[in-house]
Amino acid sequence: MRIGKTLSFGITALLVACALFVVGQNANLSPPKSLGYQSGAVAGFEFSSGRYSANSFITVNLANGKQAKVPVDASFSAPQVGQAVCIHSSTEWLTNTLAYRFARDSKCSG
Repeated sequence: MRIGKTLSFGITALLVACALFVVGQNANLSPPKSLGYQSGAVAGFEFSSGRYSANSFITVNLANGKQAKVPVDASFSAPQVGQAVCIHSSTEWLTNTLAYRFARDSKCSG
C-alpha cells in the first residue's frame, strides 16, 4: 500500500512539473505593460460569435497605419464611422498580444 501511494504521488508530481514547464515556455509571466495612447478614426463594427460566447468590436484605423479591434459591450454608446477617437494600447496578462481600449480624447491631444 505504501509503494502505491509513493508511486502515485511521484507520477502526479512529474505531471505537475511537466505542465508547469510547458506553461512557462509559452507564457510571459509579467503584468500588462502600457504602450501609450494613439489617435485614430473609427472604420467600422464587427461582431463575432462562437458556440459559448459573442463579442462586439469597433475597428479603428490608427494614425500609424495599423488597425485595432477594440472590444465593447452592449451598454457602450458607439462613435460614428469616421469619428476621431483616442485608444490606449497595452499588453495582456501572460501573453505579448496587444489589448486596446478607448480613452479620453485629452490623453491623445496632450
